[in-house]
Amino acid sequence: MIAKDSIHVTNKVHMNHTNILIYEVLSDLSKYEKWWPGAKFTMLDANRVEVSPAGPGSFTWDIESTVENEKVVLSYDGIFSGHGTWTIDRDGAMTYLSYTVSVNITHGFYKFINRFFSIRKMHEKMMTKVFTHLDRYLNNYHAES
Repeated sequence: MIAKDSIHVTNKVHMNHTNILIYEVLSDLSKYEKWWPGAKFTMLDANRVEVSPAGPGSFTWDIESTVENEKVVLSYDGIFSGHGTWTIDRDGAMTYLSYTVSVNITHGFYKFINRFFSIRKMHEKMMTKVFTHLDRYLNNYHAES
């Protein structure tokens, strides 16, 4: 049984970009602020960033592990604790990107909000925007680099 103050969800999308390009962007936390909407990012070091969403509090993302061109695992610590995993699947000419988040809500404000508005559902809706912004960023990536 999943605890009521936990979020476990996977969102997946097809992308018209190579797994190599997607991995390059996802494995560099300094690039996230350029395409992740609705949050402020502060780099703490090359593999760690503080994320401040629109509400109170913040959390850190650390790159916990990677599999080149296939996977990036982020650990969460702060208002959420747990893990997020980007998985990049190449199938012929198609690339599928998924983000699986498995976190506990540790901040009282978000626990309270979760009683009335599903943070899981808000996260799913937000991921639609994240994938759209990431796609736009990747379309212009070499022009910006």
